[in-house]
Amino acid sequence: AFQEMTEEYGKTVKLCTFLGKELVGCKVETPMSKYKTVFVIPSDSHNHSKGTGIGMSSPSDCIQDFIEFSSFKDDEKKRRQKGVKDEWILPFESVPIIQIPNIPSGIPNSKFYLEEMSTKSVEGMAKAEEKLVINGTAQGTIQTGSFAGKPVIEARNFIQTEMIEKRMATIYAEPESE
Repeated sequence: AFQEMTEEYGKTVKLCTFLGKELVGCKVETPMSKYKTVFVIPSDSHNHSKGTGIGMSSPSDCIQDFIEFSSFKDDEKKRRQKGVKDEWILPFESVPIIQIPNIPSGIPNSKFYLEEMSTKSVEGMAKAEEKLVINGTAQGTIQTGSFAGKPVIEARNFIQTEMIEKRMATIYAEPESE
């Protein structure tokens, strides 16, 4: 309502009402993955006070997403506690979207940086994430989709435009007004 995306600033039309947890288990299309669809799974790292508390996940190129994805794959007890069915997570692997020089092909960048920095501390993970983002943006090459083979720095704006035009994405905006 406050991002100049509605006819009247600050006014929205309610189409339906639902809780984010009601989306868990739904199939969603993936724009840049070898999987046509994946399942919505709960996340402890998304802010539940804004919107649905559900966001996209990129376990190959985001440290926190990789940790959460891996914990669901590896921990049956966690899956049961969070109501995640095995078929929503076990058949899937982290799909590398960006190839960064000096990282072996097929290995998720997030896993590489976590292991390289051998860290489990919040500060260490933040440093690993920063290194991943900087190297991925400056040196990375897109591995999937219509921009495969293009440098990330050149392709990212084209990918964003393509996804918006195909109505697969919108520009992120905070849900509240300043």
